[in-house]
Amino acid sequence: MPAVQHVLVIGAGPVGLTVAALLADEGVAVDVVEKREAISAVGAGLLLQNNALRVIKRAGLFSRVTEAGHVLNTFTIRRADAEGSVVMREPFPRASTDAAVPGAVAISRPRFARFLQERVGEAGVKLRLGCTFRSLHQRGNSVRVELTDGSHGDYDLVIGADGVGSAVRDAAGITGERITINAIIWRFLGPPVDGVDDLDQIHGSRVGGLLPIGKDVLYGFVGDSATALPNWASLSADAAVDRVMGIMDEFHGPWDEVRRTFDRGSLRPMLQDAYLADAPWNRGRIVVIGDAAHNSPPTFAQGAAQGLEDALVLAELLTGRSCVDEHLWAEFHARRVDRARTVLQASVARAKAPAGRGPEGFMDDEAVAHIIATAT
Repeated sequence: MPAVQHVLVIGAGPVGLTVAALLADEGVAVDVVEKREAISAVGAGLLLQNNALRVIKRAGLFSRVTEAGHVLNTFTIRRADAEGSVVMREPFPRASTDAAVPGAVAISRPRFARFLQERVGEAGVKLRLGCTFRSLHQRGNSVRVELTDGSHGDYDLVIGADGVGSAVRDAAGITGERITINAIIWRFLGPPVDGVDDLDQIHGSRVGGLLPIGKDVLYGFVGDSATALPNWASLSADAAVDRVMGIMDEFHGPWDEVRRTFDRGSLRPMLQDAYLADAPWNRGRIVVIGDAAHNSPPTFAQGAAQGLEDALVLAELLTGRSCVDEHLWAEFHARRVDRARTVLQASVARAKAPAGRGPEGFMDDEAVAHIIATAT
């Protein structure tokens, strides 16, 4: 019998819905509450590397994701010269234990969110939108939860998967460190361009990247400095396009076509930041996972993957043990904290590195590459 019978997940992002599906598949009754009225994905494109795909396979989503997304096994690095010269093309790190799982899949975030919502419905999870918690009160081996719709419930465990600004984390009294990076990523969509069929990065005074996320959509990004552009959040649409076009002027090769064809209306900025909760990530029967526990900048494309690993490990322990005790939490933290911290620290170091440092491998950090290729 699982260690828990009735679980509340707060937050219906990828991590919350994945842990809900994994638990429900093993017979646990799972409720998910989400304060938004609809599940909408933040961002445009998502790169799911080998470690994330292994979790997705366990969660029963592998065929949907690989069929709808763009399967990748290599990444390309270009120099910001007059031709956009290719300086390296390398494989993504991958585990040797399952040859069927590719190096990576790129997919649109809205499509991935839709698949997850379908999956929890199939698993029998009760999903309530436009609702979140008002209070959490631990009583012995349960948590009494008051919801914003006025209802109450008693749960064996409450899982906070409510993002970097986690209200669950604050309510539980879990502290951590916020790390300021002062870097921006401008994200956009556009039609496919010739010569780009994998993750294609270019390095000059700034960094840019192109990534097919389906049969007919290209996701792109360019890096920028929040220090050099303190008013980035309030720029008009025209000023934002001018800013990004100015950065792109340095990029050539496939970027010459991207400048002409990308969807100006899709352009959105994202401030890179980071957060790491102090261990332990639980207080009794309340635990935080995903961005609520560790939020990394996207420099190694491991933010979602590390959250999905949290979901898998937690679900494995809760359904493979007979009780929630200090031994369960010790194993959870032993398997997750150092791994997530290593990825976060490497991601922050790269995000803070000076612009113009020259071409480098997308996955040039041996510790991160090892994490992607090994089980948590």
